[in-house]
Amino acid sequence: MKDWMHAKKKEIENMTFDQAKEIVEKQIRLGKEGGQWCPREHLTKALEIILSKAELYEFRTDYKEPLHDDVYKRYECPVCYYTLSNLDNFCPRCGQLLDWRFVRHWERTIRPTLERLQNGEV
Repeated sequence: MKDWMHAKKKEIENMTFDQAKEIVEKQIRLGKEGGQWCPREHLTKALEIILSKAELYEFRTDYKEPLHDDVYKRYECPVCYYTLSNLDNFCPRCGQLLDWRFVRHWERTIRPTLERLQNGEV
């Protein structure tokens, strides 16, 4: 682990999520061990909560395509399977970022062509 106590300002500004996570995990560990220079109990708990939320957010920063449920003719979140509207840019339940580009392309071009082929219009 890097010694952040003596880091230069530029290094601190370029800190990554994983490096920040290491620092917070160290503070949580020190808080649980106790001692004269450890964080207080309420700060340790607050850091645990913030870290767990940050890990969830970091996991969901990549856009994913919504899943199409052919039985009910609806779209679902690819992470938690929550039913979505076409206006959602992220899942209201779990926060997963959604990429609708392929779905919109499918709805505008591919689906109508397939339906015409099935009906014998082409």
